[in-house]
Amino acid sequence: HATIWKYTRPAIAAMERMDLTGKTVFDLGTGDGILSVIALKLGARKVVAVDNNNVRPLIEENARRNGLDAGAIEFIHTAIPDGSRQGSLPLERLAEANIIVVNVGLQTLNDFLTDLSDNRASVDLRQLEAMILAGDREPNLSRGAPRLEALRPSQFTLTAKIRIADKYFPHVAYVVRP
Repeated sequence: HATIWKYTRPAIAAMERMDLTGKTVFDLGTGDGILSVIALKLGARKVVAVDNNNVRPLIEENARRNGLDAGAIEFIHTAIPDGSRQGSLPLERLAEANIIVVNVGLQTLNDFLTDLSDNRASVDLRQLEAMILAGDREPNLSRGAPRLEALRPSQFTLTAKIRIADKYFPHVAYVVRP
């Protein structure tokens, strides 16, 4: 079974608070695919897992170990959208998403948020119900926070902040909705 990293737990808690039944979930920065597996276990119809490392075999193995159909996970070996537009997932693919989970480091998260905001007019997100933004521990946020303000012109609002503390650091996930 995949390891559930400390910084992933708030994202899992956010997913557990949502109805994912029949939904399409995008898992940006999928890593070992644990969030993809959990999305399927919570009823998602399809998951699109994106990572710049070729982790397809690991994701498929984790799905099988959890009794899930690995065919319900579409893996895309590319970077998440970050403004460079070269070699990254086209933002237009996000039109398929009901839920987007972004579980990456702060700089990558901020690059994604800026790219999404800058190109919001060209991306149809009518199906999008929520984004879960996670992947960093709270003390790192004192050196810079997710640029949630970049989403305001795109009419996203922060609806929840989920904080889970471990022995050393609290970890957070933000839920934003259009």
